[in-house]
This record gives sequence, structure tokens and C-alpha cells, in this order.
Amino acid sequence: MAHRLRRMLQRWPQFLLPSLCALCGARCGGAVCAPCHAQFVTPTPRCPRCANPVGALDARRECAA
Repeated sequence: MAHRLRRMLQRWPQFLLPSLCALCGARCGGAVCAPCHAQFVTPTPRCPRCANPVGALDARRECAA
């Protein structure tokens, strides 16, 4: 009984406050939905100083920023 009640209480926030994607507003289980994650959160080479994307050939160099 206590285990069942604890499980119900853990799931209530999901029903009362459903999570929406921070980028597109679709319902999801986290901060960003899977389609947005696949489209926008892709690993790209970035400048170690400013984090701007750099080309694949320039991955070892820093940008001028």
C-alpha cells in the first residue's frame, strides 16, 4: 500500500505539470523533445574560447573573437 501510494505521488507532477519542449512547445518528457534534439543539438566543432561553430578543418584553431 505504501509503495503504491509513493509511486502515485511520484507521478502526480507529470500529470499536473506536463513538460513542454523549450524549443517548439510540444509535449515531451524532458526539456527538449527528441525531434528538436536531433535537429538543433548536434555535436559540432566549436572554438574553445567563445564556443562559436568552426569548420571541421579549423577545429584545432581558435577564432578571432
